[in-house]
Amino acid sequence: MSFAIHVLTEEKFSESCYRRFLDSVQNLFGKWNLLKSVPFNEETGHLRIHECWIMAPEDSNDWFRINVQAERRLKDVFVWPFDYEWQLSLETSTGRSILGLGVQIGEWLLAMQSFRFVVAIDRDSGLKDESTDLL
Repeated sequence: MSFAIHVLTEEKFSESCYRRFLDSVQNLFGKWNLLKSVPFNEETGHLRIHECWIMAPEDSNDWFRINVQAERRLKDVFVWPFDYEWQLSLETSTGRSILGLGVQIGEWLLAMQSFRFVVAIDRDSGLKDESTDLL
């Protein structure tokens, strides 16, 4: 089971602003590793802008891993039923801990402070017929 938070922005954000956000998250309540999986890509035809993992060192007692995905709204791909430009998805893996949840929620607050957002949504993907809370 994972826990996902989505922050939908009303405008595109710059790569430098996004990098500052990731740097802040890496130092939230400790020092965390950043594992890049998809490089930053501003090409308009691709859904995925960037993807990485924020994670505790593997020898940590409170091991966690948070997937960070930046995606754009494509006009022909229906994901959310309202207008937005780009979105950030912050999702914990099944190996989450209290510290990892704290980092994820702190990351959510940093995202809402760093980017002009339309709406933030939390969703637990492991529960059947789960509710979606709009904030």
